[in-house]
Amino acid sequence: MVKQFKNVNELIKGISEDENFKKDAIKQISENGLGKFLFFLRCEHRMTQKELAEKMGCTQGRVSKIESAKDDSLSIKDFIDYGNALGLELEIGFRSKEMKWVDMVKYHAFQMQRYLNNIVQVAKEDKALEEGALNFCFETLKNVPVLILNTMSKLPKSRFNKPIDGSKTKVHISGTIQPQRDVNANNEAVAS
Repeated sequence: MVKQFKNVNELIKGISEDENFKKDAIKQISENGLGKFLFFLRCEHRMTQKELAEKMGCTQGRVSKIESAKDDSLSIKDFIDYGNALGLELEIGFRSKEMKWVDMVKYHAFQMQRYLNNIVQVAKEDKALEEGALNFCFETLKNVPVLILNTMSKLPKSRFNKPIDGSKTKVHISGTIQPQRDVNANNEAVAS
């Protein structure tokens, strides 16, 4: 039976007894992660190094150097040029190392709202665009709950199907907001 490995690091650990080889190989692979990621993007766009080099306005050798470079030798310009040639825009950001996954979900939910608001803003006063924006909002309204339900379905069934404990959940339901009315001495409402 052939042994299968979950990742390259596991493969390296499994094929050699030499601890120095293992450490060096894993270090080498981890230091070239960004270049390998760029290589993956190029392959995903079904482009050769030569084709990408033509779009970047450089030599094929330059593309090869970028893809095989150690992470600490790549520049922001390398990423921008590479991305532009693939029709991609570079985004860089920071977040607190202590940020929890639930905070990330909330952050992205608000980002989604921001992008939807941008779509609506651009669509204003153009009936065709407004119709497209409305259709996209409905599509989002349909798909996002499905994504959440798919995730919830991965929870143990006993938890997923368990009714919500009303003693721990507070729900406030109010009727429609009505205009303010004065009440006279006989407790009859008088419109103000």
